[in-house]
Amino acid sequence: MKLRYGIALVLAVVVAPYGFATMNRRSFRLIVARAEAGRPARLEVTVASETVIRASDLRAWRSTLNLFVDGQPAPVGGKHFIQSGKLVFESSFGLVGGTRYRATFAPYDMPLLTRIFTIPVRPRPAAGVERVYPSANAVPANLLKFYVLFTQPMREGQGFEQFALLDHRGRHVPEPFKEVELWNADSKRLTLYLHPGRIKRGVGLNEELGPILQPNRRYTLLLRANFKDATGQPMATDFRHAINTTAPDRTQPLLAYWKLQLPRPGTRAALLVHFGEPLDFGLAQRVIRVEQQRGARVAGRVQLRDQARAWHFTPAKPWEAGQYRLVAEPELEDLVGNNLVRPFETVVGQQLAPPVTRKEFELR
Repeated sequence: MKLRYGIALVLAVVVAPYGFATMNRRSFRLIVARAEAGRPARLEVTVASETVIRASDLRAWRSTLNLFVDGQPAPVGGKHFIQSGKLVFESSFGLVGGTRYRATFAPYDMPLLTRIFTIPVRPRPAAGVERVYPSANAVPANLLKFYVLFTQPMREGQGFEQFALLDHRGRHVPEPFKEVELWNADSKRLTLYLHPGRIKRGVGLNEELGPILQPNRRYTLLLRANFKDATGQPMATDFRHAINTTAPDRTQPLLAYWKLQLPRPGTRAALLVHFGEPLDFGLAQRVIRVEQQRGARVAGRVQLRDQARAWHFTPAKPWEAGQYRLVAEPELEDLVGNNLVRPFETVVGQQLAPPVTRKEFELR
């Protein structure tokens, strides 16, 4: 699990220079220096003698400092470290507004030090959904995933009860999602997979429950209002995203068919690449690049246009005349999981042509 919002517990330990043997409960101060919903909080322990808490002593001191959600037996996960003579704990999650916490410090055989604090709920605009990809209304019936982009960081681990897929009559499609949460670094983008076992033909769930989406139908992705942001505040309203389905797509994307609109040398005009179909929103931003003839990557900014049918690259410096190549990593996918190497559904023994992953072009 990645570290996004840290909680640093600062224990201030004031000790006599002549060592640990003379320390007592009054030698330590457990201080909540900063604690705010959705943001880092910090507690410190200041040590008067460098011989008391050293970096080499971290293993022995680590278990003495913990943070709990009050009333819960298991401590909050995170990491410990020594910083400028202070013992510090940093949690793996941000603090949740309205939640009561308990910080404890138990230095060996000395009495336990405890601090109870509650994180206030800071009024802020309710989170919402900024956009959903694919953004096109018409998508193949074997669609693999949605990207849901939120207006602010969201809380992880809330469960898939907050999501539903409705058919054209408003009925719930049974078991549509692969229940694995995939968030980006700032927790503002969720990758929501439709269950691959119901997309691939001949697989158990597909045979048992049937495909998730049928061609030429209308469906709605529903996100319920009680889905909470990183501070614990629910969204203002339900969110709905409608799609219309077309026939399944079982053809790989082919880089050879991409059309390039070339800029002029000496300018910072954009290189525009037309895919001919929508590609995967997350991958198309990350795995396509421009290189010079000798392999040096061209720095610049990527945007997707025309509902992810076009790739728009603006260089950091003006283009130079010469040879270039557009390079795509083999894992680049279309909306249904067909990539440059193989289709999403591959027949056993099927011979696959070597993937084409680069396209040469010249600016002059």
